[in-house]
Amino acid sequence: MQIIPKNHILFNSAQEINSICKPLAEHFGVTFFGFVRAFNDNSRLHLTNHIGSAEYFYNNYHRYRQQSTVQTDCNFSSGHFLCNNLPEKEKLIYVDVRHHFDLDHILVITDENINYRDFYFVGTDSSNYKINSLYLSHLDLIYRFIDYF
Repeated sequence: MQIIPKNHILFNSAQEINSICKPLAEHFGVTFFGFVRAFNDNSRLHLTNHIGSAEYFYNNYHRYRQQSTVQTDCNFSSGHFLCNNLPEKEKLIYVDVRHHFDLDHILVITDENINYRDFYFVGTDSSNYKINSLYLSHLDLIYRFIDYF
């Protein structure tokens, strides 16, 4: 079942998002970028350069929510974390996208606002083991990129 229509901005903006993310790809080897604005009413705006993972997420959304102890995006405060450090029940989507799409080493940066939370996802393929130390060494540059985005 197609949850999101094919003419949705999520599908039509992937090339533009890829162009915007070119500095991340060139300097860090980042191949995956996603942005989600999760509103307090559980509606969302989602942009990414990797359509397959987004489709997969929404096709399995109810399964992820049922198995998660975090039932809404409002439970996240501002900060950053690596998905592989999440508790087991919270990283089901991360394990799935790693398995199905070879997306790994995903850094999530969250920005808490009054009516919504912004989530920025940065990742690469599973063979890029150096990326985690690059994230930590250059976190300031990633935050600057987010300001640019």
